[in-house]
Amino acid sequence: MLDGIDYYPKRKKRIKRKLFFLLLLLVAVFGVWLYLDKMENGSPTQSTSIVISEPVSDAEVIEIIVKKVQEIQVEAELNNSDNLDEVIQTYEASSHD
Repeated sequence: MLDGIDYYPKRKKRIKRKLFFLLLLLVAVFGVWLYLDKMENGSPTQSTSIVISEPVSDAEVIEIIVKKVQEIQVEAELNNSDNLDEVIQTYEASSHD
């Protein structure tokens, strides 16, 4: 403490600086809003509306007729027993070596 000074004044709050930045921010936002609004109104030739409607069909309706087909039975011939015996003998001969 300095000699003879018992009171130190408080620092002033910097309200002016905060108020200035807030005002500057509001002006910038308002300017951007006006700019974008002017861009939307500046080009009336481009339409952004979408119209959805049912198409008119002049095509003929094609009828599909399903006929039941008789099932085809396939008889399997089991003449492979000779070949199978030969394969088994070959395998047994090769596994004993």
